[in-house]
Amino acid sequence: MRRAVGLLLVTLATTGCVRGRVAWQAGPDGVLLHDRAIRTALAAQQFGSAFQLAQQPRTAVGDGLLATMHRGLTAYYAGDLATSTNAFALAHLVADDRYTKSLRRGASAMLSGDAALAYDPTPAERWFIPLYGAFSFLRANDREGAGVEARRLAGLLQRADERDDASTRSTRAALRYINGALFEQVGEFTDAEVAYRNAALLAGDARILPLADSTPLDSLHGEVVVVLERGFAGHLEERGGDVWLDDSDVRFLRTANTDQRWERANVLGGRLDQRPSRRTRLGGDDDDAGIQFLAVRYPVFVSDRGTLGSKDVDLADAFRAEWEREQPARVARAVARGALRLAALHAGKNVLDDASDEKKNGKKVAKAALGVSLLGLGFSGAVVDRADTRSWSLLPGRITLQRVRVPVGTAPLIIEVDGTSLDLGPVTVRPRGVTVVQHRQWTPLSPAWRATRRGTD
Repeated sequence: MRRAVGLLLVTLATTGCVRGRVAWQAGPDGVLLHDRAIRTALAAQQFGSAFQLAQQPRTAVGDGLLATMHRGLTAYYAGDLATSTNAFALAHLVADDRYTKSLRRGASAMLSGDAALAYDPTPAERWFIPLYGAFSFLRANDREGAGVEARRLAGLLQRADERDDASTRSTRAALRYINGALFEQVGEFTDAEVAYRNAALLAGDARILPLADSTPLDSLHGEVVVVLERGFAGHLEERGGDVWLDDSDVRFLRTANTDQRWERANVLGGRLDQRPSRRTRLGGDDDDAGIQFLAVRYPVFVSDRGTLGSKDVDLADAFRAEWEREQPARVARAVARGALRLAALHAGKNVLDDASDEKKNGKKVAKAALGVSLLGLGFSGAVVDRADTRSWSLLPGRITLQRVRVPVGTAPLIIEVDGTSLDLGPVTVRPRGVTVVQHRQWTPLSPAWRATRRGTD
């Protein structure tokens, strides 16, 4: 008993210390206040202000890598291409390293809480790091740098194709097509052909890719591939739920080691917001005998992408799918942390009961202090434990691809999107060449987002 209580104290104390390092601030819905401020500036096309906000210490966003990703994207829109290319090059290396380490994340994460760990981008978020790196290099007229980023993107998409999740197929098809256009622009035509072929296979019957012009290009014309982005993909919000436990679960979680507790937490996570069956409840004096409910906090993905057009690719679906793939493990870790708190409360109660039977002496005082400490750790853990709502929430929610043939030279480019003319500004077209033009159409934030913002500012 004494050894088990000691181990529990060490575990909970360590958990509390790690949680204490979580410095980023979220509103009542769990959305990062820092992200909300940057998105508001971007939606108003105040790119310099958005970039300045992204320059704040990494504690504002909760992680150095995520801060670098924010800085790279806002620098790109603000026209600081040197900062943007450097940020995305660094972000790719750090994200790749964290991907390798995240494979060993497992049970260790259930002690500290996900919000206190290093941020690990989802695979879909990682695709956009080299993509925007390539866009930045192209704007800086650095074809070699753009080629490096295009190859990085191809490698990440190849890894995703091996898993071939149907819910991300349209997004991967669009990115493969953009990847092909990037390869064409930098003169790597064999890689371009492979990328276009993969894009067509992924798209299938979906009419999301531009139709190719079968007429050969002459020296007086070139082609422009337009990547039109709109809206925001989504953000994460905190939700709460209950997981039921019976007496056997409670006894097991109080005495099990870390690996055993992790295995049981994975099972218990499947009970989120469920009620025990009548068969489970049999044997008590009433229907709820022996049943306890454990409160847990976890993140959910909320889409912000708006209404889709006829040829839009829904990026939000890909972000949601990649996020929800790991959701059972997140819930299991939240359950495991809750189990630690529950074990502390039970142990504290038992120690205090033992202390009440002791004679008034030093041993009684020591037991009472230990019991109060355990109860305090259990209750304080319930207060400070929170869901990890960090994400790269600045990404677009949908994209549309167009391919147009135009005369060589530099001239304004106007395209038609769902019956509306859109001026993309001056574009330089090379003879028989391909030019990739990325353009983001900024729209006001949704009423729900604005309402949330007013409630937390």
